Amino acid sequence: MKAILCDIEGTLLQGGTAISGAANAIASARRTGLRVCFTTNTSTKPGSEMASILRANGIEAEPHDVVSTVDAALRFFEERPECSVVPVCEPSVAAQFAQFGSGGGSGEDYLILGDVGERFDHRLLCELAAKVESGRKLVTLSRNKLWYAQGVPRLDVGSYVRALEEATGVKAIDTGKPSSIFLNVALARLDVEPGRVLVVGDDPSTDIAGGASIGAVTALVANVKSALASRGNQGEGADFSITSIAELPELIESICA
Repeated sequence: MKAILCDIEGTLLQGGTAISGAANAIASARRTGLRVCFTTNTSTKPGSEMASILRANGIEAEPHDVVSTVDAALRFFEERPECSVVPVCEPSVAAQFAQFGSGGGSGEDYLILGDVGERFDHRLLCELAAKVESGRKLVTLSRNKLWYAQGVPRLDVGSYVRALEEATGVKAIDTGKPSSIFLNVALARLDVEPGRVLVVGDDPSTDIAGGASIGAVTALVANVKSALASRGNQGEGADFSITSIAELPELIESICA
């Protein structure tokens, strides 16, 4: 084992606050010589802001240590420099795409969708459907259907993306976990063979499925999301399961023994 891809929200943090044992778990992994890269499908903040939140919670992290769905989307568009992009995201995220024009370029036109919370209403969804119907390709920063605030489920951007797909018949391009777009960026950041990577996270459909798709070792961290997923047998397939991120040092020791 040479590196760890570790999910942030629900695994290391809950509501922006470190889960007990998170800082020690990451510090311990680094002391064993493992490279650590943090991953997130959070579509409301750029990776640099997520790094700041980790540092504020005692977890050492620089911007290049975080791979976010926003980073993956930027890489996707950088490979299409002539494209135009209309971002429907929180202002700090939308600003990341300012380098791309909003129309009139010689390349393809894209609409990129992130979580905008209560701004998702009937009028906005109709406007977005019209843009897709007019020919703009739909890109989503995440296909996550729900996120949890103090254990209470809230609709995430993926739920609205599915409604747009159903209405327009157009399949969205996903730049979040477990897409190959996201995972290729994460692996390039680590520069480690997938089989030498441990993927740690609380979401079977993104963290575990993504890790399995690249041949990495996977560890599911138990919480509300993973418990609900396991009811539908979505939690099957992880190589290991731990009840808390605080158990990560022991898991690493057993894997590397």
